[in-house]
Amino acid sequence: SKPVTALAYNSHHKCCVSGDEVGILEIWDTTQGTKEGQVVGAPCSKLRNQLEYASKMDTDLYSLAKKKTFPRCISMSTRYFVIYGSDHKVRVFNLATAKVEVRYDERLSVYASKSA
Repeated sequence: SKPVTALAYNSHHKCCVSGDEVGILEIWDTTQGTKEGQVVGAPCSKLRNQLEYASKMDTDLYSLAKKKTFPRCISMSTRYFVIYGSDHKVRVFNLATAKVEVRYDERLSVYASKSA
């Protein structure tokens, strides 16, 4: 495992989303898993965390790693989480499916070419 670069908590689903420096995203159940009396997190479940996927392979949680980018920050709402990547792209994920619903390219060159 690599160092975490971004982390966000969702109180409604009682989970955390984390991303590391190679772009691997994880969704953690914050109500499970203990180490010496401290909650350390465990994989999420469909039932406990109201998620709709059975396997990470059915999600876009590896999409940043495939693009060789990593999250600089993560923001949460009840139904979505948003990642700003080191590639200057914003990705909006549906939390229940862990699929990307929208991508925005925030590179300066994109805006410069549109104004020319």
